[in-house]
Amino acid sequence: MDIIQQFLPMIAILVIFIVLLWIPSRRQQKAQAEFWRKLKAGDRVVMNSGIFGKVVSIHQGVVTLEISPGVKLDCMLKSISRMAPQPGVELSES
Repeated sequence: MDIIQQFLPMIAILVIFIVLLWIPSRRQQKAQAEFWRKLKAGDRVVMNSGIFGKVVSIHQGVVTLEISPGVKLDCMLKSISRMAPQPGVELSES
């Protein structure tokens, strides 16, 4: 009984850690993977570096973006962070 009382706080901290940190992180990873899976040519996106572009093609994890008329950039699929807002929509920091 005494041993259980000693380890109970550590077990509680571990459970709280899993619930508060690990589970939401997994949910976010799944959402990001779903975003990458649904990405298609013609989508306007923002890279992790802040570069805006339009997806031209996706092949084996490499995305070709058109960042300006006639200027194409190859990047890794995982460097795409989110969809770009429509032109004329005010940007928010997130």
